[in-house]
Amino acid sequence: MRKADFNAALEQGQQLAAAAASVGPETSPLLAFYALVQIGRAVAAASVRLTNSEWQGSGHGLACPDLDGVADRGIATLTLQGSTGSNSHYIAARALDGPPLLSPTTFGVLWSLLQLDEVVLPGSGPSADVLQVRAVGGWTGNSDPDARIYPILEGAPRRPGARSARRAAERLPWTPELERTYPRIASLRVEDDRPYVQYSLRGELLRQDAVLQVALREDISSTEAFRRVTSTYRGYSYVLPAIDESGTQAHPFLVWWEVLYALSRLARYKPREWLRLIDVSRHPDAAAIELGLLTVITSMPEIAFDALSRAADEDITRPASG
Repeated sequence: MRKADFNAALEQGQQLAAAAASVGPETSPLLAFYALVQIGRAVAAASVRLTNSEWQGSGHGLACPDLDGVADRGIATLTLQGSTGSNSHYIAARALDGPPLLSPTTFGVLWSLLQLDEVVLPGSGPSADVLQVRAVGGWTGNSDPDARIYPILEGAPRRPGARSARRAAERLPWTPELERTYPRIASLRVEDDRPYVQYSLRGELLRQDAVLQVALREDISSTEAFRRVTSTYRGYSYVLPAIDESGTQAHPFLVWWEVLYALSRLARYKPREWLRLIDVSRHPDAAAIELGLLTVITSMPEIAFDALSRAADEDITRPASG
């Protein structure tokens, strides 16, 4: 039964995603959201964490109550919250060992985790709490390389300056605070807690990244550690922070699920508000919303593959030892 549901749900998700790509922002949130929900059902069916009595659910399990007047306030002010039980969002969160969003969380906070800095959503703030993980030098198989973890500090345009960069680097939360904020980092060990600064350009924004160099523990392989710690998103490996009381690390698949839930509710139940929000000639949120919808539709195969791989791989979903 799980195999049959997996195949059917994945096919539905693929067709819904294709349909979302063929329409404009007026209706694409509805199709993109249900594409992700059906892929989430496939994730649950594939999960090694969920038993045969746990993987099926019904209902969304999310709430976004403050839709009225959002076009005047800005979409970043919306508040979302999940719930426990046999709903599809909570089951997918369990399958991915991710947060079910049990604490009220603003849309702006969720948006800031999605690395959409090419166009800033008013009220969302910079992408300030996502770590980008890269290997130092080439590595294959079970070699144990050094790794670098890049906490992204700044999202606003600015000229590079060593003094301001050094002050920003000194504000970083190092271990054990780093491990509390990013729970999967516990599978790595800190080699050198003296940060240095790297500048990189994304779109029109100069990003200022403070770098913490770490080395893998000797009792785990590099392949296992990187797969356990990171999520693949938009071509990079990221580590997202814990964002609710569960203390588990956020995952791009779940964050997009929550963001698309809010967008689809607006498109379906508040169509006049929605059309105001996506009017690029009049509303300051419109360009960012359009970029987000384009990003999730084009990134959905990658997001889905990462979620399915994580749910089905016992080595990834089991808690790190040590």
